Amino acid sequence: AVVLVKKGQKDLVRYDVTLSVKDIQAPAPQGASFGKAVILVGEEPVTTIELVLEEDLKKVSIFDRLKWWVVNKVS
Repeated sequence: AVVLVKKGQKDLVRYDVTLSVKDIQAPAPQGASFGKAVILVGEEPVTTIELVLEEDLKKVSIFDRLKWWVVNKVS
């Protein structure tokens, strides 16, 4: 999201993220909501953005998990 602020207010921009789930369980479809982000300038909310999955989250096999572990943890 793009937020336009007055000159000198750049340091006042912040965001607050609230997740509606602790974990996202696969499978989950594209567009599934898992929380929101509120953009604030100072204490004033400017916009709220819904956080959604950009693509389908597919369930992986034990072999896919093992491959990920070997590639990311061992190498």
